[in-house]
Amino acid sequence: MCHSWSFNRHSRPISLDYFALLQYDLLLIVYNIKSDTMQRIALLMLSMMCYEASAQDSYNATNYISVAPFVVTQTTRRGFSVQYEKFIDNKWSITLPISYSFGNSNPCDSKEKTRMLRVYPGIKFYPAGKNHRMVYGMGVSASTGVGNSNCSCLLENASSETNTRLAESQSEKTETQFTSRYEAGLVFNNSITIMFSKHVFIGSDLAIGGNMVGYKNTISPDFAFRFTFHLGYRF
Repeated sequence: MCHSWSFNRHSRPISLDYFALLQYDLLLIVYNIKSDTMQRIALLMLSMMCYEASAQDSYNATNYISVAPFVVTQTTRRGFSVQYEKFIDNKWSITLPISYSFGNSNPCDSKEKTRMLRVYPGIKFYPAGKNHRMVYGMGVSASTGVGNSNCSCLLENASSETNTRLAESQSEKTETQFTSRYEAGLVFNNSITIMFSKHVFIGSDLAIGGNMVGYKNTISPDFAFRFTFHLGYRF
C-alpha cells in the first residue's frame, strides 16, 4: 500500500523503503511543477504507481496448471500443450510442459509433415517473485522429443556427408512414408504471466536452444524453438 504523509520540501523521511522514497521524490517534483496540466499528469502517474504497488498478489498458490491451444516449434506452426508448474518458494519453481506439434513442416511442399511429442522438464526463476499481477520468469529446460516425419529437408548444421545420406535415403514422398525422428537438447525460457483473478491467469513462453536430432540413421545438431500462449488455473 502507498505510504501517506505530510511532507516538507526541505526534509526527507528517514526510515522508508526504496519505493516510499521514490514516491516522496515524485511528490517533491509535483510540488515544484508550475503548470496545472503537467501537475495533474504527474499526480495521475503517481496514483498509477501507488495502485500497482498495492496490487500485490496475496494468494499464495503453489500449483499452476495451464493449457496452450497455440504452439509454434522449429518443425511446425501447429500444436498444443499442457504444463504443470510447482513452486518451491516465492522465486523458484519446477516446470513440466508437454506439447504435441503436427502439420506441414515445409512451406514449399504440402506433403512434408512432422509430428512430434515433446517434454520440457526444467526449473524457472522469478527475479521479483511470483506474488504480483504481472510476473516475469526465466529458466532452463531439457528438451526431449519423439515422433516421425516424411521431411526431406536438409539439416542446416549437418555435414555435407550427412545431408548427402539424407538426400539419397529420400524416395518419392507419400502420406504414409514416415520415418522416426528423435530429439534431445537444452532450451532457455523466458515467460510473462498475468493474473486475471485469484485462480485464473494467462501467459506466454518463449524457449530457444539447441537439439541433437536423430533422423534417417543420422544424428546431427539442430536449432530448437518453442513459443506458446496459454491459459491456466492455480491453486
